[in-house]
Amino acid sequence: MQMNNKYQSTKPLFDAYDQASNEATDCLIESIEARRKGKTAVADYLEKKLYPKLMKRSYELLIRFSDAVDKLKTL
Repeated sequence: MQMNNKYQSTKPLFDAYDQASNEATDCLIESIEARRKGKTAVADYLEKKLYPKLMKRSYELLIRFSDAVDKLKTL
């Protein structure tokens, strides 16, 4: 099924959100793996420093994408 033309303009924004979300998920998985291997300092760094920044970026992109889609709905 082909995407409606007016929504194609949001695809780059969705792709950026998707990538940011994947990076946050990967970070969390790395943290779990590090903790499983006994590398608690690495796990703590990932969970307390890196993961929150990645989640914030992902969330901000989700909001921007959602706002863009809402604007398109009113056109």
